[in-house]
Amino acid sequence: MNGSQPNVRTAAVLAMGFAALVWAVVGAFTLLALPMTLMAFDAPGSENNPWIYAMIVGWALVPLLSLISVPGCAYAVWREFHQPLRVRTLWVLGLLPALGGLIFLGSSLGLEVFCDGSLPCGYPSRF
Repeated sequence: MNGSQPNVRTAAVLAMGFAALVWAVVGAFTLLALPMTLMAFDAPGSENNPWIYAMIVGWALVPLLSLISVPGCAYAVWREFHQPLRVRTLWVLGLLPALGGLIFLGSSLGLEVFCDGSLPCGYPSRF
C-alpha cells in the first residue's frame, strides 16, 4: 500500500471493505421496506406535506446510493494494490449512502419541528 500516510490509508482501505458489507445489508433492508413508505400518505391531507416527500426521497436514496457505493468500495480495495486512490475519494465512496439517511433524518426532524409530528401539518389541498 503506497501513500504518504500509511496509517490513514490502511484505515481507509479497511473502512472500504467494512462499508461495502454494511451498505449492502442496509441497502437491501431499506429496499425491502421502501413500499411501506406509502403508508405515510394514509392521513388525510398528508399528500400535501413536502416533508413526507423529502423523507421518502431520502429513504429511496439509501439503496440507490448503495448500488453505487458497494461496487465503488470493492473497486477501491482492488485498486489499492495496483494504483491507489486518494484517501478523500475512499471516504466519499464509503460514506455516500449516508447522504440518503441524512436527508431522511433531516426531513423527519423538519416534520417534528415545523409540524409537531403531524403528517397532514395543515398544508392546503392542491385540488
